[in-house]
Amino acid sequence: MAEQATSTVTVTGRGQASGDPDVVIARLGVDAVGESVEVLATANAALADVRAALAADGIPDSDLRTADMSLQSWKHRDSEPQQYQARMGLTVTIRDLPAAGEVVARAIRAAGRWARLDGLEYAVRDRDALVTAAREAAWADARAAAEHYARLAGCTLGAVAAVRESTDGMHHPIRQFSSRSAAAEPAGLSLAPGSENVDVAVVVEWVLEP
Repeated sequence: MAEQATSTVTVTGRGQASGDPDVVIARLGVDAVGESVEVLATANAALADVRAALAADGIPDSDLRTADMSLQSWKHRDSEPQQYQARMGLTVTIRDLPAAGEVVARAIRAAGRWARLDGLEYAVRDRDALVTAAREAAWADARAAAEHYARLAGCTLGAVAAVRESTDGMHHPIRQFSSRSAAAEPAGLSLAPGSENVDVAVVVEWVLEP
């Protein structure tokens, strides 16, 4: 006698969790241009001024990370002098959100004409808690749908046969600001933190019991 095939139901559940950002990630830098490799020293001095301004605002070294560093040269025509460009970057974690705009503005002013602002982003340090909450919401959504289908089929839910999480679009970044040049001296940047959303989708297969 042939065994009866196992009936299953497969559904997709979706969940979202939101959290208030508690840090600002600022990507600062300096970009010095001149006719000799001395631009490297110029850029280094400007970045040191940025670090000093950040230290004066209470930003510890542990919240600073050196980013891209490069030295490039070019010449448009043989009759023109060689040009050099030195770039140095610094990624800064700012934990005092209300002061973030002023902190960034003072750091930019410290670098003067060489200043560069590559971007600002609000973030949540403990994203694991948001992911956990989104997963729980997605599971509840999937189970509710599966139970509905089971009732329509005149069955009950049995054991879980398979689980697959979809991470596409799991993280929605906070509003960002970027500028290739920050030569103008800002009095202060107006920032809006908004909220951070984490989306999770889970595909679950349940066995249907008669």
